[in-house]
Amino acid sequence: MSIISINGNQVDPEEQRPVLQALDLESEDAAKSDYILVQSVEPLSNEQEDELERLGVNIQEYASKNTYLCGFKGTDLDPIRRLPYVSWVNVYLDMFVIQSSLKAPAGTMELSPFPAVPKDRISQTVDVLLHKEVDARSSRVLSEIAAAAHANPDTLDAGSSKIRLMFKINIWRDWPPLTESRPSIQFIRRGSSTTGQRKFSGPLSRWVLRGDGGNIRGTAPKATLVVQSLLDRNNNLGGIPTDFGQLFAPPYQTNGARIHTNSWGSSATGRRQLPYIAASGEIDKFVWDHQDMVILFAAGNDGIDADRNGIVDPRQIGAEAAAKNCITVGASENNRPEIPVAYGPRWPSGPISKDLMADHAEGLAAFSSRRPTLESRIKPDIVAPGTAILSTRSRNMVNADANFGASQDAEWWFLAGTSMATPLVAGCIAVLRETLVKSGVENPSAALLKAMMINGAVELSGQYVPSEAGPSPNCNSGFGRVNLSNSVILPNQTDCGYREGGPLTQGASEEIVVDIPSKGHLLRVQGRSSSTTASNGAVLKVSLVWTDPPGETLQNDLDLIVVSSDGTEKHGNMGDKPDFDRVNNVEQVEWTDIPLGKVKIIVRAYHIFNRTSAQPYALVWSINRPSK
Repeated sequence: MSIISINGNQVDPEEQRPVLQALDLESEDAAKSDYILVQSVEPLSNEQEDELERLGVNIQEYASKNTYLCGFKGTDLDPIRRLPYVSWVNVYLDMFVIQSSLKAPAGTMELSPFPAVPKDRISQTVDVLLHKEVDARSSRVLSEIAAAAHANPDTLDAGSSKIRLMFKINIWRDWPPLTESRPSIQFIRRGSSTTGQRKFSGPLSRWVLRGDGGNIRGTAPKATLVVQSLLDRNNNLGGIPTDFGQLFAPPYQTNGARIHTNSWGSSATGRRQLPYIAASGEIDKFVWDHQDMVILFAAGNDGIDADRNGIVDPRQIGAEAAAKNCITVGASENNRPEIPVAYGPRWPSGPISKDLMADHAEGLAAFSSRRPTLESRIKPDIVAPGTAILSTRSRNMVNADANFGASQDAEWWFLAGTSMATPLVAGCIAVLRETLVKSGVENPSAALLKAMMINGAVELSGQYVPSEAGPSPNCNSGFGRVNLSNSVILPNQTDCGYREGGPLTQGASEEIVVDIPSKGHLLRVQGRSSSTTASNGAVLKVSLVWTDPPGETLQNDLDLIVVSSDGTEKHGNMGDKPDFDRVNNVEQVEWTDIPLGKVKIIVRAYHIFNRTSAQPYALVWSINRPSK
């Protein structure tokens, strides 16, 4: 049986069966719940889904490996358990409801001379995520949740699929089982704009993207901006809507915006890592429902060296940045060695502590949140310069601390953070989109733009030993540092191309054939074309991206398969291993010294969780010759 992981909570149905039975957590029937988990031996076929449906099982989500969250109005589970392809069935367990990071503190307890605050005085704001068939605005549902939280129903904020409320920790720890609720997620707001400044993340970030200050320009200086404020009356991020669709829809529908960049996100307290939360699902849902909307989120600035070993610790990326369909952006170093600012005491050991923050373009910024997500997904997707970034300075700022100091122009200053890197990438996406539209692609998909950006990225070699970055993909620098020149694909180029394919049903596949050229052909060299007398040393790079339906686990699983002219086969994200990636909706094969001749690039639908749906995808490829 497969281990079930939901909302950061794990259960091994086989190894832990005696414990589940002893705690009366393995139910004989479904009399007390309308929701069950069904685990199969292998991913369900269309015929098996049909049979389950005849038994009253309504598959709602692919919740974990070979495990399906299902609606079930009946009570008798035995007919389902007797099916030969079903390995385990149980009601949706209460233990999955509370986010794992909220159940127990992580790390060592911090000592304080101040008395502890009683739990009944500490309040937390939480999002209660509801099952798909439950109406979040139903008076009955609101009343039940308010009663469980000892809260006034009028204070509850209902979105389309979740309810936000505040209540005391002691009540939170004893949250009663409610059949309508799924995971409950603590709602924590943070600004990730810089290492020191938060209030001004909006205007600073937008001018990194668009700014046109004469000789100082952003990556897309002619882009049209729609500015949204998330600030409340206290200048905090209290303006975040309950449902993220309310954030993305207005600029999409009213202003025609197709790129939405976000330099903020949720952050867990202490050293806990947040999982894929309700907001992550809302991001994924919006892109799934609006396939031409590119959403970017900063990876966060939570990178630390807590164990003082001179290496930034793993596992900070989560929440919004863990969404599958957004582009998550980390920060690499800039190349401004004349700015003498070191990382300092937050990273107490060498080589980081005394290292300058902006003196090595191949280095990864120490503050950039690291790998992987709690769901083991590769994040960030890409990195961009995020230290000593020249950005606008508000005329209303008083005694503001500029991390890198003022520039020669009083209206500009140097800042750092993944929030500086993210709008740089957003501007690159705008340029890419414009080139596609001018080339005849009327409405390029978010998957295509993400695939082009990732395929053009270059490996970040790192600056330390061992490297903090290294061969791509990795979970520190993702698929590499953005390179706009490499990402642009113009009409009639023979060394690169793209395809928007599908939609694929389960088991279906599509393929294209690419010719690895012989003598005298043009091969790309770091984004340029250069004549070469032989194709020895040619590198084929192929990137597959698809917009996945919302859900913590990969809902639709596609495989990228590349077969060379001699029959050798490689799979996305697997290097030379024969396995397949079952976690990511971004897959890449980079094949150095690929044999001459025709290469087959195959996209196969291994698993589509809902037999009534099909999965579109975007594929980008290029043939390069490494520079010497």
